[in-house]
Amino acid sequence: MTGESVSASSVDIWGMPVTTNQQVTRYEEPELDVVIDDAAGTAEIVLSDTDGSPIGGREVYVDGATVPVVVSNASGAATVEINSPIVQARFTGDDWWESHSTYYLRTQAVSVSSAPVVVDAIEVVGYLSAAISNVMIFVEWLVLGIFAMFWMRYMRRRPA
Repeated sequence: MTGESVSASSVDIWGMPVTTNQQVTRYEEPELDVVIDDAAGTAEIVLSDTDGSPIGGREVYVDGATVPVVVSNASGAATVEINSPIVQARFTGDDWWESHSTYYLRTQAVSVSSAPVVVDAIEVVGYLSAAISNVMIFVEWLVLGIFAMFWMRYMRRRPA
């Protein structure tokens, strides 16, 4: 977009004019990709612009990895070790007061590993095992209570 007109003026608390500068900063839309390598246990994060040109030297926040923040290299990529089946990467965008040749908006990407299906199945089996164990404890206490009730009835009716 071109041709926008911008004006700014300011006064101090006594109504005196204050010198101001104005500058237009345009932001571009970035693209963020996350690819999980299950065999290596890593995720590659690539930050690029809409033309596919890499965006290097920017911080990307990562959930599901061993480190919370990575910095993209000159090719716009960063590799992290993962500790979760879901990896979410967030680029918070550029601040206008930082010096960049091109400014980018915020973006995010999510990737899901295909390996944790087995882990989830094991967790379900563990959950069912715990549930069955809890039911068995309940049944044991129920049987003990019934036995105690019949024992008390027997002791009251016992001939002297």
